[in-house]
Amino acid sequence: MISFIYYSKTNGDPADPSRDLLLGLNYIKAHHRDIYVSLKHGDLSETHLLLDQTPETDLDKIYNMYQGENWSPNGEAKELIQNLGLSHTSMCVGDIIKQSDGNPNGDRYFFCDLLGWVELE
Repeated sequence: MISFIYYSKTNGDPADPSRDLLLGLNYIKAHHRDIYVSLKHGDLSETHLLLDQTPETDLDKIYNMYQGENWSPNGEAKELIQNLGLSHTSMCVGDIIKQSDGNPNGDRYFFCDLLGWVELE
């Protein structure tokens, strides 16, 4: 099993609806149904970028691993984050973890929500 780390492309632009990912999954469901449906179907191309992958599968451990003070305590990730066009170093609300065993039909997607993780089903 491999966990793929996807960071949201949110850039703070008021015209970009994906900025609302920071408001949590319930808000996305209620106000941006098209984004929610895309996420639910694993289509992350418009809203997220693949940052990394890890063999770790515990979602909370992954969250802690991708906090800036842990994986970039001296700014090591700054250039990577800038080159990808991302705006945040630490994993946060709106980011997604895809867990895969190699079978696309078995992929599972987890949304980092306001209070923990929600599986996108």
